[in-house]
Amino acid sequence: MPQGLNDPNAMTRLDAALTLAQAGDFSGFGAVVEALKSHDGEVRIRAAYCCERIGCAAAIDPLSRMVTDDSISDNRNQAMFALVAIGRPSVVPHLIAALNDEEFERREDARVALYRVVGKVMLRVLADEEDGGDRDPDESRKVAAWWTSQSAGFDSALVYALGELAGPRVFIRQLRVKHAPLPDAYLDALRDWTGQDFGQSPLAKVAAKWEKWWAANNGAYEPGRRYFYGHAVP
Repeated sequence: MPQGLNDPNAMTRLDAALTLAQAGDFSGFGAVVEALKSHDGEVRIRAAYCCERIGCAAAIDPLSRMVTDDSISDNRNQAMFALVAIGRPSVVPHLIAALNDEEFERREDARVALYRVVGKVMLRVLADEEDGGDRDPDESRKVAAWWTSQSAGFDSALVYALGELAGPRVFIRQLRVKHAPLPDAYLDALRDWTGQDFGQSPLAKVAAKWEKWWAANNGAYEPGRRYFYGHAVP
C-alpha cells in the first residue's frame, strides 16, 4: 500500500536510508523505492533525490513512471535526474519518453538528461526549442529510433556518464572544460560518488584538488560501477 499523507515518518525513513548508505549499508533502500509510490508529492520528490544521490538501479521502474506520470512538474524533473545518476542504458528510453512532456522546461530537462548519460552524440538528434525552434512532435520517435540503432554499444550492466563508462574521472575532467555546462552537477556527483568535498570555487583550484585526490585514489573505483561515498552500490 503506498505511503500517504498521514505517514509522518516517511521523511525520517528516507534520511535514515541515506545515512546508512553513506556508511555502505544499503539495506534501507527498499524504503526509498517504496516512498516513490507515496501519495505525498513532497515524499516522492525527496525519495527521488535520495535515488539521485545513491544511484541504485532498483529504483529505475518507479522513477520511470514518475518521469511521465507524476502530476507535479518538479517531481518529474527530479525523477529524470535520478535516472541520470543511475546511468544504466535502460534509463534512456524513459528519458526519451519525457521528450513528450507538455511543459517546455521538462522537455529541455529530458534533453539535458539524455546528454548527460549518452554524451554529445545525442545533440545531433535532439530538437532545439530553446533558440526559438518549434517543437517537433515527432522528436521522441526519431530519438527512439536512433537509440535502437546505437544501444548495442552500451553494456546493460554498466553505468554511463556523457557516453563514457562513469566514474569520478569523467566528472573531474569536466571541471577543466572551458565553459563546461552544469559544473555544480559534476561537483555534486563527485561528492556523492566519493564522499569527498573540496568546495565549489574557485573552480580551477577545486579541479586541481580533485585531480590530486584522483591520482592517489583511482585504483579504488572500477569504471562503469556506481559508488556512493566510496562504497560500491549493489
